[in-house]
Formats: sequence, C-alpha cells, structure tokens
Amino acid sequence: MSISISFSLWLLAFFLSFTFLPAYQSEMMGVSLLTVLLAGLMSLYGGLQRGYWSLPKDKTLLVGGLFWLLVLGSVLWSQIQWISFVQFWVFSCLPLSVLFFVRRETEFITRALVMFMTTLALLALAQFYYMPEMLYEGRVKWPLQNPNSLGAVFSLGAFLALGQAFKTRSKSDFFFFMLIVLGVVSTGSRGALGAFIIMACCALFLLRKDIVWKKVGMVVLALAGLTLVITATGVRPDNMAVVSTVQTVTGEHSLLWSRGDIWRSTWLMIQDHPWLGTGVGTFSQFYEAHRAPQEFSAGMMAHNDPLQFWAEMGVGAFVLFYLFGFLMCRRTWKALSVAQEYPARLNIIMPVCALGAMVAHSHVSFNLHTIPILFLSGLLLAMWSVATSIVLKTGNYDIRLPKILSRHYAEFLLVASGLILALAIVPPFVSNYHIKKASQYSFEQETSVFVHHVNQADKWSFGRSAQPYILAAPIQMAMLEQDIDILMSADKKKSIAQIETLLKRAHALNPRAVGVHYNRALLAQLLTRDDLVYGEIDRHLEHALHYKPKHLPSRLWLVERYEEREEFVKALEIMEAGLSWCKRQTHEAYMCYNKMATLLLANGDIEGSTQMLHKVRDIQKKRKDL
Repeated sequence: MSISISFSLWLLAFFLSFTFLPAYQSEMMGVSLLTVLLAGLMSLYGGLQRGYWSLPKDKTLLVGGLFWLLVLGSVLWSQIQWISFVQFWVFSCLPLSVLFFVRRETEFITRALVMFMTTLALLALAQFYYMPEMLYEGRVKWPLQNPNSLGAVFSLGAFLALGQAFKTRSKSDFFFFMLIVLGVVSTGSRGALGAFIIMACCALFLLRKDIVWKKVGMVVLALAGLTLVITATGVRPDNMAVVSTVQTVTGEHSLLWSRGDIWRSTWLMIQDHPWLGTGVGTFSQFYEAHRAPQEFSAGMMAHNDPLQFWAEMGVGAFVLFYLFGFLMCRRTWKALSVAQEYPARLNIIMPVCALGAMVAHSHVSFNLHTIPILFLSGLLLAMWSVATSIVLKTGNYDIRLPKILSRHYAEFLLVASGLILALAIVPPFVSNYHIKKASQYSFEQETSVFVHHVNQADKWSFGRSAQPYILAAPIQMAMLEQDIDILMSADKKKSIAQIETLLKRAHALNPRAVGVHYNRALLAQLLTRDDLVYGEIDRHLEHALHYKPKHLPSRLWLVERYEEREEFVKALEIMEAGLSWCKRQTHEAYMCYNKMATLLLANGDIEGSTQMLHKVRDIQKKRKDL
C-alpha cells in the first residue's frame, strides 16, 4: 500500500513540476518539491519496515552523490545564499528520484509516464495546429517556458516509450512512441531532435541482432513522412516548426550563433571565480556584468550546463560532471560485454541512450536546470544502475539500523527529519509568493496590502532575501519626500537611517542587485535636490549599469543628467553603449530610439536623428498593425 502511494506521490510531483499555470509557477514548484520529499520519506519508511535499505555498488552513483554534496557546499560559500538555497532544492529532484527508484520495480511508473507523455504530445500537436497564439516563434513550448526544454522532455519520454515498445512488441506502444517523437518535432528544437536521432541510432545499432528491422524501418519511414507533413503544414507561416527553427539560424539575432558570445561571457565569469564559483543558481546575477553587447539572450542561463556548473560551483563541478559521464560509459561497456539476453541488454541500452541524448543536448541548452528533466533523468539513471548491477553481479550496499536504535525511535527520527526538511523547502516559495503579490500591489498603489506582503516575504525568508528590502525602500522614500519639508531634524535623520538600513541589508544579502544601487541613487537625489554636479547619484547609476547594463531606467536617468549638464557627447556615448540592450523589447527600443534622436539632434547630427526617428515611426506602425 505504501509503495503504491509513494509512486502516486512521485507522479504527482512530476506533474506539478510543469508550468501548466504560469501565474502559479513558483507555488507549483514548491508543492512539487514538497511532494517528492514526501514520496521519498514513504519510500524510506518501507526500508524501515524491512530493517535495511539497499543501494547498488556503483561508483557512478558515488560520484553523483559527491556532486550533490558540492551543490550543497556551494550554498554555503555563495555570495547570494538565498537564491542558491532555492536552487539546491531544485537540483535535488534528480538525486532524490535516483534514490527513490533504485532497487524498485519501475514497469508501472514507465507505463504511466508513457501515457502521460503521449497525452502531452497530443496537446502539443493541438497547440501547433489550433492554438498559434500559444506558440513561441512558431514552436510549441507549453507546459514549459522554453521549446528546447519541452523538446528534451519529449526526447526522454520517447526513449521510455521505445524501450516499452521493444519489450512488448505491441503496435499501440510503437504508436505512442511515434506520437511522442512528433511532440519533439513540434517544439522545433534542433538540439533535442538531433541528439535524439543520434542516440536512437546508437540504440538500434546496439540492439541490431534482436530487433525486427522490417517493423523498425516502417516506423522510421512513417516518422520521416509525418515530420515532413508537420513541417509543411500549419495555420500560419510562423508555426511550421522546422522552418521556424531554420529561420532562427539565419535570423538577424539568432540565438544559435549568439551561443558563442554567451560562452565567452561565461568564461569571463569563470575567470573571476574559477575554484568555488559564484554559488549555484546565481548565474544570471553575475552574467550581466560580462555580457557582450551584441548578445540578445535573456541572460538567465549559459546554454551549456557543464560550463554553467563551473561558473556557479567551481572547477570541481566541471570535473565531477565529466567523471560521472566517463564512469557511466565504462560501466555500460562492461555490462554490455557480459549481457547476452535481449531483455537485459534492452534495460541497459535504453536508459543510457536517453541520458546520453539529454547530456549531449545540455551542451547547447539548460536541461539540468529544468525540473521535469531532472525527475525523468533520476528515474532513468536508477533504471540504468539497477540493470547494470544485475548483469555485472556487483551486489548491493545494505544499510541497516544501528542495534542501539529501536524501530519506534527510528520512526520518530524519520518523521522529525521530514518535518525539518519540509520547513526548509516551504519558506522560499511562500516568500516568493508574497514578493510577487507585493510587486503587484505596489503598481496598484495599495500601500497597506503592499506593506503586509513585504513583511510576510521578509518573515518567510527569515530575513535572508534581499527582495523585500529592495521593495520596501521606495515606499519609505516616498513617505520621506512627502514630509521632508515639515519633518523635524531628528525625525528626518531617523527616516533616512531607516532607508539606509534597508538598502545596506539588501546589499549585504545580494551585492549584485541592481535595485539597491538604483534606490541609492533615488535617495541621493531626494537628499541633494536637483544637484546636477557629477557625484553620488551618477556613481550609483554607474554601479547599477555595471551589474545590469540592460537596466533601462538607470541608463536613461544617467543620460538625462548628462543632457541637462549639456554634456551631449558623453550622454550620446552612454546611450549608444546601451542601444543594443534595448532592441529585444519593443517598448524599450521605442524609448531608446526616441532618446537617441533627441541627443543626435542636440549634437548637430541631423541625419542620424532622422534615421532614429524613422525607427521610432516603424515601431509605431508595427504597434498599430498589432
């Protein structure tokens, strides 16, 4: 009974890890992590009833455990510990899933996942043909935020389905496999589809003596034909997946070709922190200072997981990642050299090829930072480890309860540990919920509700998140500005001290937060009143732009200050340096081109000003067309 409940909980956790409801993404993520923890505790309880727990004697898993320990260690030396703490739990979905499934029968869970993936593939095809407004540049992404991540999920699901089809030799299972592959096609992910094809060919080669090539040939031809049909059809030109993805290769701002710029900037990050990294999950906080101006990605990921691991967790993570891969390949080779029976070979080949496709794709994407992929990878890794252990007859590590520890006391410790871990998981996501609500009510000018959510966000983060302080500072400044002329000197000093305390606290928790430096500039302006002489305001704005060059409010304010001092050459230089950052968002481009036109005209460049105004009119025309 406990086994079936724990399986159901793991499946629920996997389901919740998708972004079915984007507005509640953070909340669903938190519930997903809590659910997988509960599933793991129930699994541990099953071992407690037996009196022992078994793990395969597998050096690969040991290296994986060391990597997990390194992720935890990076939280301790991270410069932004709160972000790293949250990311540690996200990554833990992989090792927790490995521990959950190792030494357990996985046939039921595999069938359930294949059916789920098949349903997801049907939904993807429905979006592709009937819901073009949900697509991302003609590519399916829902229920995730990125088509490449969804493509990787479908790729892992396709290997699960193919393994099941080869095991049962059922036409319906081959049909499910084909549908899931078409799900990969609908995402237009070059990396996911390419890695899948290569590793699927490897799997077929390794199984060449055991499979019916006539049936496989028919499936391959059918898939090739259906892929061409999907490519050539659609309700509007931009939702032809393969055509759309080719256009991203040749487009003006192709992310494919900009990956080189991303990796070069990431390497500059690594040079600053080569040994210990910046802390897991903090990539986006440090990347902006090194980002190349011509690079147009969102700046959240390195689009290369091993490189990002090095940037965030130091060279040790990079070495352990490839050591893990090497040991996995070596163990697979040894197991296949021994395995003679078809089922045993199938149980080894399908998981390792699925993981190989995911890892290959991870060198141009961010699969190991996507929760559904972590869940599936943990399952496949456990399946592979068990299959190779059976063939190699390596035996197990049996972990037994100490004799001095009674069963009842062990049960108490298990429940207590579960409660402590739950209390560690829940607060970050509750805090993020209140931050989201506070941001919403700040725009709606609901001050009392805003203050409530800011206080709750700070409370749930135990004072470890910088965001509540950054949100609270502008409200305090607005109150000071309103009463600054009537406040007594002592009250004025007290109010200023409160604001400075908020900003100092935020800076200590996240020294890279652009909001800290921007708010300090606002405070300096409030206290100096229209002082145009180069000084504190300008320095704070320069700090903000150093940490986040695309922060448009800081750039426009700094430009306006130079403009008011009639230093048009300097203003133009700052604006030109930031022009490339504005091109990604239409409203930002509109503001930048407008400002450039004004500056060029003030600097006597009438022709340049006219060109900028033409770009402004083009944006206005596009807005009207939309």
